[in-house]
Amino acid sequence: MAHDPRISKIFYYFEQHTNIESGRTVGRKIGVVQEILCNKYLLTSQAVRDCVIYEPKLIGRSGATHKVEFVFFQPLYVVELSIGKSYTLNEDTGVTVASTTPSKYSAKLAITTKGKKTATTVKQGLVKKIMHENYLFKIVSINEESVRFAVLDIHRPVASIESKRVGAQRFSGSDKLGSGIQTIEKAKQASLVAIDFDLRFNRKLLVQNEEDEERSFKSFVVLGNGVHWTPHDLAILETYVDYTYLATDEAIIRYADYIRQVSVERNVDFFKLFMTYFQGMTKTQPDSFVVNGTDFVVMCPKEAPPLLKAVEAQIKPYNVIVT
Repeated sequence: MAHDPRISKIFYYFEQHTNIESGRTVGRKIGVVQEILCNKYLLTSQAVRDCVIYEPKLIGRSGATHKVEFVFFQPLYVVELSIGKSYTLNEDTGVTVASTTPSKYSAKLAITTKGKKTATTVKQGLVKKIMHENYLFKIVSINEESVRFAVLDIHRPVASIESKRVGAQRFSGSDKLGSGIQTIEKAKQASLVAIDFDLRFNRKLLVQNEEDEERSFKSFVVLGNGVHWTPHDLAILETYVDYTYLATDEAIIRYADYIRQVSVERNVDFFKLFMTYFQGMTKTQPDSFVVNGTDFVVMCPKEAPPLLKAVEAQIKPYNVIVT
């Protein structure tokens, strides 16, 4: 099949592995890859690692809850707590590190609540509500000597990122290709979520903002399959979403090539490995694939900063306590 410039390079990369029946399944898997790419890039920032929460249910002005891929909450403070040391969160709650097992990304903690001590094993990335459910307690990282945790203000989300993509669609009895689900519908979905968050956390819409006026909460969207997104789609996003970026086809194909090399080393079928390798954004095992800033291109507004810098700018300075 001749390559149509209106169809993404990703489609042609996987063309031999897909048909009408399997195409959507593969498309959803590539959507997971896009989320993982974004996460890998975001986690190159310590500030982001401290405050990102995956897929929380965040309530908008309408009262509806929205589950977006990444939400960032303002840290009140971060503590690097050594084994055997204790830290008092408030008059009712304290935490002590008993031991760590970095190879399993786990640690044993003693949590004291109103004088009652409870031993618990926690995993890196664990998030739980504490202190009258006004705050989030996040295990950021675990090493041989200490546990890094963050206390986040549940009432102060500062940014969210939605990951959106569309794929090429085959049609029965035809060689014609289409863009699948309309990008305009995806743009409307992302814009509605941004509006609901805007009205709750900023109390007015992006389009009502004065120039250079600070916004305590900003909405981000990362798109996939760039050739399918029209100027009309982007105009809607630019009106209601603070920043829109594109995860490049080249980044996803580069990750697929990485998996292809792994399949050679393991002597297994590439496509079968690809479909089983990515088990979800938080369940996929860490690997050595590297993502960088050039894998995400500014779409709108044109003067937007790089993705990571824009997210970091929303996080106010906070104390890091080492004990």
